Amino acid sequence: MKDNKKEVKLCTGCGATLQTDDPEKAGFIIDFEKHRLCKRCFDIKNYNIVVDKLAVSQKEVAKAHTAIPLTGQNIFLVIDILSFDVKIFDFLSRLAKTNTLYVVVNKIDVLPKSLKFSRIKDYVKNILELNDIFVYKTIYVSSLKRYNIDEITEEIRTSKNVDNHFVGYSNSGKSTLINAIISSVTGTKTDDITTSTIPGTTITPLSFKIYEKNMLDYPGMYLEGSFQNILLDKDINSMSIKQEIYPVNYALQQGRCLFIDRAAVLTIKNAEQAKTNVQFYGSKRLKLHKTSVKNIDKQIVSDRFLISDNYEYEKFDFHIPKNGKTHDVVLPDLGRIRMIGDGQNIEIMAIKGTTPLVKESLIPKRKNKL
Repeated sequence: MKDNKKEVKLCTGCGATLQTDDPEKAGFIIDFEKHRLCKRCFDIKNYNIVVDKLAVSQKEVAKAHTAIPLTGQNIFLVIDILSFDVKIFDFLSRLAKTNTLYVVVNKIDVLPKSLKFSRIKDYVKNILELNDIFVYKTIYVSSLKRYNIDEITEEIRTSKNVDNHFVGYSNSGKSTLINAIISSVTGTKTDDITTSTIPGTTITPLSFKIYEKNMLDYPGMYLEGSFQNILLDKDINSMSIKQEIYPVNYALQQGRCLFIDRAAVLTIKNAEQAKTNVQFYGSKRLKLHKTSVKNIDKQIVSDRFLISDNYEYEKFDFHIPKNGKTHDVVLPDLGRIRMIGDGQNIEIMAIKGTTPLVKESLIPKRKNKL
């Protein structure tokens, strides 16, 4: 008797179940027999076109991660060095205690070359120690530049564990990293997994083999308060950091503000110094503009920087601590504003749904030369 059940095929780029019924749903494909990629992945790979974000709920992401066994696994947590958020360890707490946990610090290629590698390692080490997070090994890589990929492949090759799970926030570079690992082992260039600046490209776990062992790429978790979660697709491409970041310097007096494109506005409310020097680290394609607080409404109305029809905004007040350390205003997944000096009261007006915060600076202040 003939089985009338339709064969289930998965998109090799994002993991979605391929289907021909609904163009609006994940996995849509025109010809079920001929293609391995859904139309969305095909358009991203060949034309760099992303029609829209496919909503993968946190509940679905969490469900995918519950399939990871509690023991005998290698967990590779991939983090973006510019958006290192320790909350992800709460999400993974049930796995991290009984499995072998690696922290893969990605995108180190975008940091200024003047920043010493020892400083990067100290920064990550301090965060892990302050939050009582034990890891088996920390590995520093650039998935885009394919720097230090061999250190990961060697860990996989020599490990007694058969399964290797790659997890992390959306846009941490997990999928690009796995493509780089496969290329490193096979010696051929590959882009099997679809990658994009748009969050949520991987929909369900994808499985690959190297050294007769399994590598699994999981859907990215959402970084709470990230600009990438809120920005329209057309803005994500222009605001994403893809190259080495350089400081853009501004001197702001009290009552002056700095527009960071249509994403945020920094205002100095009061300060002990006559002026505050700030350095913005982010995408070169972001439009920056210094003006008076009195002109904020004019800038919004003029649509030059903030597009009020597309986004709503809310205000956040911060005090820069006076503790002898340099601090950054972190705009998650967008960039950092380094505050030179301390004791200032500042206001950040940012897209509603995002969460700016103040952290100790990744880039230390320079010592004055005698």
